Amino acid sequence: MHKLLIALALVAVTSFALGSAGLMIASEGDRPPPVGDVNCDSSVDPIDALMILRFDAGLDTGIPQGCPAIGDGMHAVASAIGDLAIRLGVAPKSIAVLQIRQVEWPDPCLGVYEDGLCLAIPVSGYWILFGAAGEDYDYRTDCFGEVIIATDFADPNAEVSPPPEESPGACG
Repeated sequence: MHKLLIALALVAVTSFALGSAGLMIASEGDRPPPVGDVNCDSSVDPIDALMILRFDAGLDTGIPQGCPAIGDGMHAVASAIGDLAIRLGVAPKSIAVLQIRQVEWPDPCLGVYEDGLCLAIPVSGYWILFGAAGEDYDYRTDCFGEVIIATDFADPNAEVSPPPEESPGACG
């Protein structure tokens, strides 16, 4: 539960910081949530993730209408990028998504066991590998990026299982 509260706080802090930077461009109205290449620059990158965070926070983003969605899991990626940027004290745009895959985690602990106890209820989500500051970072999320576990920042005594094989359609 405390990890969920930390994740929500990180999203709020990132969204506030973006709003303070004066990035508001246009009103979103009743548009559906954005996914993929939301700024139509032909790549799914941290800028898209930040625009999604702003959208989720109810802030203006200036997302163009009619841009094709070319990726999945952007809410999860956006949440994880926000978390890693804050932990490392780096700009979100300096974080590269090296690998992402939809997976079916065996339980809500997403394969990271700090307390030893976890209900055996499968959770669909993503395994994301980021590159930042010359290092790789293993992140695990649910489908919506509401639960985020950064294995590199887990308790050193935690048992960390390898991520499951890809499970296409796990989140959709």
